[in-house]
Amino acid sequence: MNETPLPHQIHGLFPFIFADKKNNQDKLLCVVGKRVLSWTPDSLGLSQILCDPNAVKDQPVWQLSSGKGIATEDLYSFARQILGGAAKNFELRCDHEKKFKLRCDHKKKEIIAEKYLPLLCAPFELAQSALLSQHKGGKARQWTLSISKSAQERCGLCVLKVQIDRARLYLFRTGIGILDLSWHYLEARSTAEILEGNYALSHSRPQRGSYEGDASETTAINPDILRLIAEKLISPLLKDFVPLQRGRRVLYSIVQVSDDDSQDLHLLTTRLSHRQSIDYLPSTDMVESTVWSPFPYLRHGASLEGGASVARSTATASDFGKNFVAGVGANTYLPLAIVTLHGHFWLLNRTQWLPARRFQEGSREEKEGVEEIFAMTVEYRWYFHYPIVSQISLHNRFHRLWQEALQIPERIHLQEQTAKDVAELLSNKRARWIGRISGAVGGFLLTHELLEALSTSGLSFAMPDMRVWFVETANKALPVLQPMIKLVEHWELTISLGSLLGGLLGLWLTWNFDTSFKKD
Repeated sequence: MNETPLPHQIHGLFPFIFADKKNNQDKLLCVVGKRVLSWTPDSLGLSQILCDPNAVKDQPVWQLSSGKGIATEDLYSFARQILGGAAKNFELRCDHEKKFKLRCDHKKKEIIAEKYLPLLCAPFELAQSALLSQHKGGKARQWTLSISKSAQERCGLCVLKVQIDRARLYLFRTGIGILDLSWHYLEARSTAEILEGNYALSHSRPQRGSYEGDASETTAINPDILRLIAEKLISPLLKDFVPLQRGRRVLYSIVQVSDDDSQDLHLLTTRLSHRQSIDYLPSTDMVESTVWSPFPYLRHGASLEGGASVARSTATASDFGKNFVAGVGANTYLPLAIVTLHGHFWLLNRTQWLPARRFQEGSREEKEGVEEIFAMTVEYRWYFHYPIVSQISLHNRFHRLWQEALQIPERIHLQEQTAKDVAELLSNKRARWIGRISGAVGGFLLTHELLEALSTSGLSFAMPDMRVWFVETANKALPVLQPMIKLVEHWELTISLGSLLGGLLGLWLTWNFDTSFKKD
């Protein structure tokens, strides 16, 4: 065990939906973003678990992130906007009719007209860190995490001390929000402690007792309390007070081990990204398929459960290695992972329509539902699905690692193909019904015309030739005319009934043709 604590940072990612059908998607971020900036500790209705006396009651809880420290210069414009450039280069504007916006250049003392770009993501950071502080003095709160007996034996500790450091909030144009709540384990001197802490905080279990009393004096933490903290920070965005997912948590771990640590970095990265403890022994295939090693001293892992970036410090480490946890890891790799996780959560919500969003078969709602899926998929691919995000190859390779781990391209293709198949199926059903209706109408009109022609043919069993009937019967007596009038009435009834029979025959023929063709 090392004598000095291991540098590390754990990021718990909480996804949620904040979209409101009342707001147009183009204006959604503007409206919701301004609401977030207006929140105060009182408006959030915080419990004492967060409401610290040091917090300023009438000041905003959140502020727009400046993107300071994030490697935005190496990223392309759309990635810069998503990863923290909103406050600097993109304003929360609702005036989408203007093609240009004005920006004041204080150095050159002039107003510059910039072409308007749609806001893709509004990133926020906690403006009042005192909300995460201890009850007295504004000191950082130290939470106590209880672990199981087997976990105590594996890591050699009875409890773990946890300190929550910061919170970030990402609101995407698609209506998906991700809250990043980061913490570290105090005095953690071995990776086994980090692994056990991650396992305990990411796997919900039934808790004994209830959460009562003065929460500001409470130091015990578990997955439910962690979720409660996250809920309180974004409570106005949760529709109808729908709680965040109570199940397992998505974690992204950034860890730096010492140079004399001989453990396998591949295995450690796999366990961290899959939220496993040391009693799990992943297979070689699992390790090789989820871990990427750009340098001998660096490993990246990605999975559905989360991800990890692990670096080994060396005597000749560059600034990259010396400031890995708080610098490169948090400011480059984590934001790129969040961008991909946004696509993952978006696809989860969109693909729910496959089994769940079913309407009456053949209804207009069913057709409109498929068209909506098409529109949303195009919207996502237009603004958020890019194979290249940076001018640096390593950034793009890291982004591709997450794309492959979460199967983003395959799932988008599956969604598009499924929507096309459903649309084709609905189109075929409509075409068959149109054909059947056309057959019925055609049979009705054809029979009607034939009987009309037959009735006026002048044959002995039919009506007289109507072109000369009025002339021939002009001087006829009433007894002579009555049989002719009855004949006309009979033919009118015959034409009506015969036309209906012809329509039914046409419907039967087209229906039978569709059925026999389907069997063939």
